[in-house]
Amino acid sequence: MPHLEIVLLGLPTIKIDGNPMHSDRRKVTALLSYLVVTGGTYTREQLATLLWPDFERESSLAYLRRTLWELNRALGKTWLKTERDLIRFEPTSDFWLDTSAFTGLLTQYRETKRQGGEGLPFLETATALYRGDFLSGFSVPDSVGFEEWQFFQTESLRREFAWALEKLVEEYEHREKFTLAFPVARRWLTLDPFNETAHCSLMRLYAHMEDRAAAIRQYEACVHVLKTELDVPPQPETTALYDQILRGEFRGARPDSGIPLPSVSTPAVGRLPVPSTPFIGRRTELEQIKSLILSPACRLLTLTGPGGMGKTRLSIQAAVESASVFSDGAFFVPLDSLNVGDLIVPAVARALEFYFYMGEELPRQQLLDCFRGKQLLLILDNFEHLIDAENLAVVSEILATAPGVKILMTSRTRLSLQGEYVFPVVGLDLPPRQTFTTSNISEAYIKSFSALELFVTRARRVQPSFHLTPENLPAVNLICQLVEGMPLGIELASAWLELMSPQDIATEITQNLDFLESSLKDIPARQRSLRAIFESSWKYLDVREREVFLRMSVFQGSFSREAAQIVSDASLRNLLELVNKSWLQVDARELTLNEGRLHLHDLLRQYANELLKADPVAWQSAKDQHAAYFAEFAAYQGKAMRGPGQIPALNALATEFETNLRVAWQWYVEQGNFSAIVGQMLPGIFAFCLIRSLCPELIPLVKEARQVLENNLEAEHRLHWAILLTAETHMEVRYGLIEDRPREKIVKLWKMVQDHQLASAMGGWFVFLAREYAYEIAFAEGKHELSVAVSQLRKRVQTGEADPYSLGWSLLILGRMSMKGTPQDAEQHLTEALLIFQTAGVSYEQALTLLSLGDTSRRKKRSISESVEFFQAARQLFEQVDDPFGVATIWRVLGEIYLQEKDFEQAFVAFKEQGMVYERIGNRPPPSGSGTFFGSREVG
Repeated sequence: MPHLEIVLLGLPTIKIDGNPMHSDRRKVTALLSYLVVTGGTYTREQLATLLWPDFERESSLAYLRRTLWELNRALGKTWLKTERDLIRFEPTSDFWLDTSAFTGLLTQYRETKRQGGEGLPFLETATALYRGDFLSGFSVPDSVGFEEWQFFQTESLRREFAWALEKLVEEYEHREKFTLAFPVARRWLTLDPFNETAHCSLMRLYAHMEDRAAAIRQYEACVHVLKTELDVPPQPETTALYDQILRGEFRGARPDSGIPLPSVSTPAVGRLPVPSTPFIGRRTELEQIKSLILSPACRLLTLTGPGGMGKTRLSIQAAVESASVFSDGAFFVPLDSLNVGDLIVPAVARALEFYFYMGEELPRQQLLDCFRGKQLLLILDNFEHLIDAENLAVVSEILATAPGVKILMTSRTRLSLQGEYVFPVVGLDLPPRQTFTTSNISEAYIKSFSALELFVTRARRVQPSFHLTPENLPAVNLICQLVEGMPLGIELASAWLELMSPQDIATEITQNLDFLESSLKDIPARQRSLRAIFESSWKYLDVREREVFLRMSVFQGSFSREAAQIVSDASLRNLLELVNKSWLQVDARELTLNEGRLHLHDLLRQYANELLKADPVAWQSAKDQHAAYFAEFAAYQGKAMRGPGQIPALNALATEFETNLRVAWQWYVEQGNFSAIVGQMLPGIFAFCLIRSLCPELIPLVKEARQVLENNLEAEHRLHWAILLTAETHMEVRYGLIEDRPREKIVKLWKMVQDHQLASAMGGWFVFLAREYAYEIAFAEGKHELSVAVSQLRKRVQTGEADPYSLGWSLLILGRMSMKGTPQDAEQHLTEALLIFQTAGVSYEQALTLLSLGDTSRRKKRSISESVEFFQAARQLFEQVDDPFGVATIWRVLGEIYLQEKDFEQAFVAFKEQGMVYERIGNRPPPSGSGTFFGSREVG
C-alpha cells in the first residue's frame, strides 16, 4: 500500500510515496482535509452542503461525485470508503497526518508529566511540527461552513501551540538552558504579542543572563503594546517582576554549558511609526517577507511596486512582527522628504537618534562605526529617488561593517546590488468577477478578499452604516478590479461614498484618472492623488524608457515579451529596466522575463494612454504597429490550427482574444483596413470561436466590420463583405441568433456571390455559404453547388494549388448533407474527410467527423457498440480541444442511446455529465440546441 503523508500546519501538502499530489481544484484539498481531521462518517448530502452551499441539491451532489472521483484517482481507492450514502476516510499504518502527530505528542507530554517522567522531547518534536497555522494561505471563499470549521480548527491548534511554547520555555528555564529558551520565547510572543506571561518569560531570561537593561526594555515594550492596542495597564505580577529587576533583587545564574548567549533584546519603544489605521490582509505576503528577514542568507530585502501599492505599510508590519529577533530593535527611516542627490546618512542618523561629534572622522564613518556590533533591522522607506552611486555605497558599507544589521527597503525601483533580494508587492486579493449569487455575504467572505475588506473598512469611515449587499457588491468588486487591488486606489475611491454610489464611482474611475484624489490633510502630498504618484515616478524614467512605455499603453491585458519588443521597439534591457522600476510587471512571479507575460497596471496604462494620445503621430504609429503584430499573430495561429499544433494555437488565441486581438480588430475597422481583417485575422479567430463556442462574442465584431462596408460595395470590397456576411450568418444560424428575415439575408448574399462570380475567390468560405443556403433556402441547389466546389477543390489539391485541409472540411459538410437520401455517399465522404484530418493531426475536425460517423451508424441501424465507439472517440477529442458544447452533445447523444436500450443507470450518468458541463460554463445555451459545429437539425 502506498504511504500517504498530509501536512496541514502551514500551506497544505499531500504526498503519496513522497510525490506531491497536484490538483487545481481547491475543494479536493478541502474535502480531504475535512475527512482526515474530523475522522467522521458523513452522508453525501452533508459534504455537498458543506462545500457547495449555494448550489441546488442535485448540482452539489454531482460536484461531490466529481471531487470524490478525482481524489480516488489521485490517492487510489484504498483510503476513501463509501457505503451506500456514507463516506469516511479510513487511515492505515501507512498514513501520517501532522495535526494528529502534533496533538498526539502534546497528549504524550501531559501523560508523561502526570506520571513524573521526562517529557521534554515530546514538546520539542511537537513545536517543530508546527510550521504555520492550520491550512495557512488556503481558503474556500464560497463555502462559509468550511471557512468557519477551518477558523475554529486554526484557533484551537494555535492555543495548543501557544501552550506548548509556554511549557517548553519553562522546561528550558528550569534546566537553565537559556540559549534554547530565547528563540522559543520570542516565537511565543510573536504568536501572542499581548500575552504578559510571554513578556515576563523574556524579562526573566534577560535577568538570568544579567542583562538588566534588556529586561527593562522588554517591560517597556509590554507596557507600550498593552496601552496602544488594548488601553490597559500591565498586571500587578508583571509590574512586581519589573520592580524586582529594577532594584537588582532578581538574581539569575549563567548556565554551566559555556555556550555564549547572543545579545538579544526587544526594540526600544517608538522606533517604528504607529499607523493610524489597522493592517488588513496580506498575511501570506507578510509571512514570506518575515521568512526572508529571518533568513541568514538575506540581509538586503527590497519591496518593489508602483506607488500606492502599500509597500510602506507592509514594511512596518513586517518590522513590528520581526523586531523582537533583533537585540537592538527596528528603525524606520522615512526618505520621501529628501531631494534627489541628498545623502541618506543624516536621515539614518536621525532615526537612530545618533548625534555626530566633532572630530577627525567624517559623519559617514561615524555612522558606520555606530552600526558596528549592532543587531538591528533598518527600514529605508521610499528609496527610489535616491538611487545613486553615493547612497548605494552607504548601503553596501553598512552591510559590510555590521554583520548583525539587516536592511528592509521600499522602492519603486530595485537597487541592483549584489546580495539584494527583491519582493514585488502587488495588489490586494480580489474576488473573481461575476461570482455574486448569494444573498448571504458574511464577514468571513469579506475577510477572505483583502481588497473588499479594505474597501468596507475605509467606507465605514465616511458612511458608518455601509455594508456589502448582493446589489452593491458587483460595483464594489469592479472598483477593486479597476484599481487592481491597489490599496491607495481603494482608499481614494471609498472616500467618495459620502456623495456617490459604488456604481457611479466605478464609472468615474474608467473616465477620469483625476477622480482618485483626496483632500485629507494628514496624507503626504505625493499620495493625495494617483496622478501625483505617477508623475513623481515618471520623471525618473529616461527618454527612451518613456517612449517605450507610452507605446506599450496600447496593449490591453497581458502581452508577451515578443509583442512588447516589436510593438514598442524595445530592447530586452528597456523591458528589464521598466520591470525593475515597477512600471511593468511580469504576470507570474515564478517566470522570468523571457518566459512570462507582461502586464501594465490598468491605472498606469490609463495615465500613459493620455500622454500618448497627446501626440497624434506617435499614437497612430503605436496603434498601427500593435494591430499589425496581432494580425500576423492571428494569421500564424490560424495556419497552425490546421495541423498538429492545433491545441497550442487555440490556447495562444484564447490568451489574446478578449484583449489585444479585439483591440487590433477594432482599430482596423476604424482605419478601413478590411484586407487585414478578412485575410489575416478572421480565418484563425473564426475557427477558434467555433471550437471554443465563443461565436456570440465574435458576432458583434464581424457585424460591425460588415456594416461599415455596407455603403461601399465597390469591386475591391465586395469579396470582403461577402466573407464577413457569410461568417456572421453562419454563426447566427448556429447559435439561433439570426436577425429578422434570415432567408432574405442569405438570398441577397447568394445572389451577389453568383452575379459577381465570387465563389472561387471565397475559397472555403463558400462551403459555409452553400451549407446555409441548402438548409435555409434550397437544399438541392445548395448541395449541388457544394458538390461542384468539392470537385474543383479536389483537382486543386491534386495540383498543389489548395490545402487538403479545406477539402476535408468540404467533404465533412457534404457528408452531413448526404445523410438525407444518400447515406452511402455520406459515409464515403466522411471516411475520406477523417483520413485527411488524421493525416493533418487536427483534433477538433476529427471529433466532428467521428460524431458524424456515429450519427451515420445510428441512422443505418448498425450495432449500438459501433455508434458508441465513434461517439466516445469524439468526446475524448472534444475534451482535448476544450470544446464544452461538443462534450455536452456527446453525453446527450449517449444518454439517448442508453435510454432507448433501457439502460437507465448509464443514461442517468450521461445526462448528469451533460448537466455538469453546462454548470461548469455557467449554463450557457448550446448552439441551436446542439453542442457542435452542426445544429440540432443535423445531430441526433
